[in-house]
Amino acid sequence: MGFADARFMFNRGHFQKIEDSPMRDMEPTAHPYGVIGDEKTYTTDWLTDKTIDFISQPRPNGFCYMVSIPDPHDPCEVRAPYDTLLRAEDMPLPATFEQEALPDWAEVTRDRGSYPLDDAQRAEKLRRRKALYFGEVKLIDDSVGRIIDCLEERGILDETIIVFTTDHGDYMGEHGLSEKNHLYETAYRIPLLVRWPAKIAAGTVVDGVVSTVDFQPTILSLMGVGPCGREEGRDGSALLTGQPTDWADEAFIHHSSLERAGIFTPEFELACVKGGEAVLFDRVNDPDQVQNIYDSSDHADTARELTERIVQHHRQVKSPATEWLEAIGR
Repeated sequence: MGFADARFMFNRGHFQKIEDSPMRDMEPTAHPYGVIGDEKTYTTDWLTDKTIDFISQPRPNGFCYMVSIPDPHDPCEVRAPYDTLLRAEDMPLPATFEQEALPDWAEVTRDRGSYPLDDAQRAEKLRRRKALYFGEVKLIDDSVGRIIDCLEERGILDETIIVFTTDHGDYMGEHGLSEKNHLYETAYRIPLLVRWPAKIAAGTVVDGVVSTVDFQPTILSLMGVGPCGREEGRDGSALLTGQPTDWADEAFIHHSSLERAGIFTPEFELACVKGGEAVLFDRVNDPDQVQNIYDSSDHADTARELTERIVQHHRQVKSPATEWLEAIGR
């Protein structure tokens, strides 16, 4: 569903109850935060029903349809019975929840966030939030199952490319943080599941580093549709189909503030902060990202090489962050 056919596009918000208008030509009503819908009006269910309605309509040609489910997201509330499906006391705390030493920008964010170190109830708060968050996830899982069942009932499951992904991760107490937009891997490593039996073998696992900007050229290539020539992403279809490809294993961080930038490779993450502490993490030997090795003499060459790759990338895409990144790279 493209923007020319955006039937249920809302300006913003993670509303949790949406009701159809009794007059078919009027926009549905999105209720304020705190109002929780039921199995027909809770946003995940409502959007799933609309997706199934769309798929079920007779049409002479194929279709492209995107359903963007707002959950899982703050406020972490979900309809019954998913709100009591999991117990808070069973929710594990991340290994880095009690980490005290953080980069300056992360320390400020933690101390102003949901789980400051001086809050005696911080662990209990996180466990309650996780139980509801995973309740939201379970409802999404069930809803995606309903959509797949509909495709199968219509006889078009195996000729439909199904993509399951998201826009960003969410901190569940890692490094004492919450929400998004920080520089740890938690916010950037996201699911990307693609199903199309005609070209992608079942059980295929891709270990290469890809980015959301690669999504459009990859899907179009799978469909045999050529690029328009203005894409900034790369065609990763060969990674999915098992064909030989000269693929650079890298993904770049473009922060909305324009004052943070970074790169992921299979071995490292380097993130630069304008006026703040840079971080370099060994993704292989330090998967929890506890040890910042940016100033380590043993990794000076790595930091220098990755910084130059970040600068070159931002030059190439004419990023507004190029100027301050070039100053770091000198």
